[in-house]
Amino acid sequence: MKWDKYSRCRVLRSFLWILSKVYELGARLHRFVYEKGWKSRRELECVVVSIGNISVGGSAKTPLVLEVSKRLAAKGLRICIASRGYGRLESRQVEIVSDGAHTIDGWSKAGDEPFLISKSLPTVPVVVGRDRGQAGATALSLFGTEVLILDDGFQHHCLARDLDLVAIDADAGLEYSELLPLGRLREPVEALAHADAFVIIDGELRPSESLMLDTFAPGKPMFRANREPRRLFQLSGGVPRSLSSLKDKEVGLVCGIARPSSFKLTVESLGAKVVATKFFPDHHRYVGDNLRNLADQAPLWLTTEKDAVKLDQEWLQNVQVLGIDLVLSEPFRFEEFLSGIVEEAISLRLSRQGRTEHGV
Repeated sequence: MKWDKYSRCRVLRSFLWILSKVYELGARLHRFVYEKGWKSRRELECVVVSIGNISVGGSAKTPLVLEVSKRLAAKGLRICIASRGYGRLESRQVEIVSDGAHTIDGWSKAGDEPFLISKSLPTVPVVVGRDRGQAGATALSLFGTEVLILDDGFQHHCLARDLDLVAIDADAGLEYSELLPLGRLREPVEALAHADAFVIIDGELRPSESLMLDTFAPGKPMFRANREPRRLFQLSGGVPRSLSSLKDKEVGLVCGIARPSSFKLTVESLGAKVVATKFFPDHHRYVGDNLRNLADQAPLWLTTEKDAVKLDQEWLQNVQVLGIDLVLSEPFRFEEFLSGIVEEAISLRLSRQGRTEHGV
């Protein structure tokens, strides 16, 4: 039998569909045993706020972590950020990336995103560990943490939390999405019923996706935000550049993020002409050979802040870093919601602690 390209693709898709169904069964079972109480969730003596999603990468979780952290820290709360530390080389169970005063030397012990978070929020402790409950307990003992913020925590069922914020990228969306490895979803869309609130990133959901939320999570608060370029600077440091300096410039893009197309659209929105790209898988670990001869393809190269922490300026000349922030459409409404949940949770814990001390 002669196999043409279409037949091979159909067989491959069938194989991935089977793996996707096996994965779905595992994802449903994993959540089910915790929801039913067959396995217990770890309770921490601090407020736990989880920020996550149900898809793989690219939904602005890390910028949302930064936004939530800034707002809670500004209220004088002792916060700590806990992340898995994907891609880190260090094998110890819990790593202190930052104690709020000093950050460890080099991203490889922390993972690229936690290291970037620690640089963006130098006064906020950051810990990493596969077991976020253990990482949180460490934060409690070392820093007296009042609010633990979980980076990418929606599927970390073994730790109880007070608030589950789920980010959804409007461009990538949920429609027609399959579970891994066939599609991008980590869980079935029905899992959104377990979220407490949603942040829709960069636009509006399609009508069918809005219907999904109305069906599985009716009445849950919904907020909107956009990723916006805010700063431009040389990889080697120095004085920040004006974003307008990119207008009509021919540039190349080098990055290892989940959705490089989003980065490309952002650069083009500033008037730059993208003439070359060098895209790598998410969390890519760069080596010098990755960047060989790039100067022959474009006079100027742009990268993301997440990639910048892993790039050696000696590998490539004339690289600029484009910093992107998350901007909420209704910041006061979001802050009121967030503060209300956190303050209520703190009051509940204090009340419970008081009853315990009096033997009630």
